[in-house]
Amino acid sequence: MDSVAYVMRIIAVVTVLYCQDYVHAFKTRGSASAAKLLRGKLRVVPIGIPKVEYKVPGSQHSEWEDIHARLFRERILFISHPLNDDYVNMLISALLCMDNETAEKPITLYINSQGGPSTAGIAMFDAVKHLKSKVATVNVGFCGSTASLLLGSGTAGMRAALPHSRTLMHQPSGALQGSAEQLRNEASHLLEVKRILQELYSKVTNQPLERVTADLERDNFMSAEESRQYGLIDRIILPSDGTDPS
Repeated sequence: MDSVAYVMRIIAVVTVLYCQDYVHAFKTRGSASAAKLLRGKLRVVPIGIPKVEYKVPGSQHSEWEDIHARLFRERILFISHPLNDDYVNMLISALLCMDNETAEKPITLYINSQGGPSTAGIAMFDAVKHLKSKVATVNVGFCGSTASLLLGSGTAGMRAALPHSRTLMHQPSGALQGSAEQLRNEASHLLEVKRILQELYSKVTNQPLERVTADLERDNFMSAEESRQYGLIDRIILPSDGTDPS
């Protein structure tokens, strides 16, 4: 079973178990008891952050932990927010922690993000390349802006996408304001960031720098197959694939 199916199965099983408990309580003890049970379950599984059961190795006891912590144990990060500075700092901390634990097992990044500031995206790219662990990346929905660079940052041969995912590449943008000198400095910084992005995209895709430069001049949307042909990913995960991305 691949990691995507594994995660979805965990969520489905937990949801079904809660529904079964509620229905049983409603039939045997009435609506008041069922409502009380449901409130208790919601305390265990707060809205927005599902919790799953984890059995401590070598123990008869189980613990409830949020699903992100459960995925972390499996060396999986699900990247679903804009790649702003705070979020990227948190992701880098998690990557460093997993890499420090062991470099013998791969880390898998499932990405569904609109991207974010270029500097934050470049920091995330550098962090991934800094790791000793191999890193698998998977586009599970949309990789926009710097998230597409993160998609391409994975270890060669371990970059993938789901069949109907989309990818967006474009040049950096910024709102310039201030004095003439400030505008000149900010414009110079923006052009330098643009140059760095062009070189990084060229490196991960093996596309000529001239082509990447031209392609980044506009919003460049790509399907999963187009992303594969461009070199951002290595393969497309099909429903019948049944393999782990890592």
